[in-house]
Amino acid sequence: KQYISAVLEDLIGEYVVNISKDKIKLAALKGKIKLEDVELDGDFIGSHVLGAVGLQGFGVLSCSAKALQINIPWANLDE
Repeated sequence: KQYISAVLEDLIGEYVVNISKDKIKLAALKGKIKLEDVELDGDFIGSHVLGAVGLQGFGVLSCSAKALQINIPWANLDE
């Protein structure tokens, strides 16, 4: 879990705040990683999501997700 936590921090650290290995559920051989009760970076989410729909000047004070699931297609990695 410690290694997966470090890799996740590199990959999605700009979206998720304080990735904790206690919040990671692994089924890595099946290609599934699930984070539960995560805090998302409101500044990043707000600037990208709100900006994309033309709402400049607005911000997101807090943002969270009950669960975030990442699927890894092991069979397709060769292609």
